[in-house]
This record gives sequence, structure tokens and C-alpha cells, in this order.
Amino acid sequence: MTLKSIVIAAGGIGSRMSRSLNRHRSKALIEYQGKPLIYYLISAAKDAGITNFYISVNEHNRSRIEAIANSMGINYKTRLTGNNFAQVPALFKDSLDYKFLVVCGHDPAPTEHLMALIDKSNTHDAVTTAYDNLTNTTSNKRRVRLHASETGQRFEMIDIDKDTIPDDHTYVRNPYVINQDILDRVIRSDFSVTAGYFVYKSWTDGGKVTAVKAIMPVEFDTDAEFERTKRYLDRRFGRDTNQGSA
Repeated sequence: MTLKSIVIAAGGIGSRMSRSLNRHRSKALIEYQGKPLIYYLISAAKDAGITNFYISVNEHNRSRIEAIANSMGINYKTRLTGNNFAQVPALFKDSLDYKFLVVCGHDPAPTEHLMALIDKSNTHDAVTTAYDNLTNTTSNKRRVRLHASETGQRFEMIDIDKDTIPDDHTYVRNPYVINQDILDRVIRSDFSVTAGYFVYKSWTDGGKVTAVKAIMPVEFDTDAEFERTKRYLDRRFGRDTNQGSA
């Protein structure tokens, strides 16, 4: 069965960002060319065939996000959440199909990438996204490294502060497709780790897991990292990068 559901994590307040950029205390509502980032994600998901939207929100953005969802004519549910990303899919557990997408609300994932994840989910237990560390630096020190070769993909749990790892490496994280079994493992861990860790554990346990190379940059947490996302969106929408944007 083709995957039809997406969980969008849009409840974080973006505490590491300036209020001048993050004026609604919601990274998903930061605007590009006059539209909030979550608008672009919902639009891309619709074009990828997603019909069921499950969106975590906070008290600062709920009304705005629900207004956006209503204006886009989607079938959706919202739930209030805190800043623990690991908890988000569990908010909708009883409504979700066996397999579903998980994406951050400020992630500029395009339709092509979401479709690639969905396609791979037809033959794999879980699918994750691969990022090049040189162009997608992130503050996360503990991560899952991807080793890809002609014979297949191999995953390795690493700690940047403890392990000797070259800067030129590939790591994986959301967006990803997971299943209810992985979600159950997250719940049993008392949300101490995200689903991404149990995607890795699924692979070590013999499950069929694969990674799709990212088209977009990794999600942002700071103003400086948002500039990386903005440059990507400028290229995606053919905007002159010498001009400003909303």
C-alpha cells in the first residue's frame, strides 16, 4: 500500500533563533517570499501523494498553522507538544497507518525527495535521509554515519567528540519513513531517543533499512543555519541570490 500519512513536527519554539527572524516563536512559520516554511512542506507533501497530515504545534503557532492547513484544504489533525521531538509521532499513534513519514515543519524537503522516501518504503522497513557533513554541518555530536558502496549501505553509530571521524563523511537523520514497530520502541524508551536511533537499531537487528541522498540542506536551528536553507530555496525557486527575501 502506498504511504499516505505524514507527521510534521512543528511544535518547537526555535529558542536558539533571534526574535527578529523567528517572530512567531515557531521555525515552521519563518517566511520565505511571503509564505511560511510549513506552507512549502505541505505543498510538497500534497504533490507527493500525501493525504493525511498530523501536525504537532505549540501555543504560539497553533492558530496560524491551523489557518494555513485550512487554506490549503488538507485533511489534518493538530496536537500540542513540547520541545521533545522524540514524542511527536506518538501523539498520533492511534491515527497513523503502519508506515508514515516524519518531517520537521521548517524542513524545505521538496516533492522529489519525499517521493523517493515513499518509493523506497515499499520495499524497506524504514527509510532515512543522508546528508554530506561538509555542506550540512550540524551541532549533533552523536549521529548515525552512512557507509555506501557498490555492495550496499552500512550504518554506524558515532560520537564526533569521541571517535576519529573525517570531516568528509555522510550521516543520516530525518526526514524518514518509520513504522509502528519503531514507534513502539521509542515509546518503550520513554522518549529518551528519537526514532532515528531505532531506525539504526532496526538495521542492526537485520531489518531492511536504506537511505536516500538529500536534495535539500539539513534542518536549521540558528539564524546562520537558516541562511543555508534560504540559499537552497533561492536556487529551488530561481530567485536572484543577490536580492533579499522575506
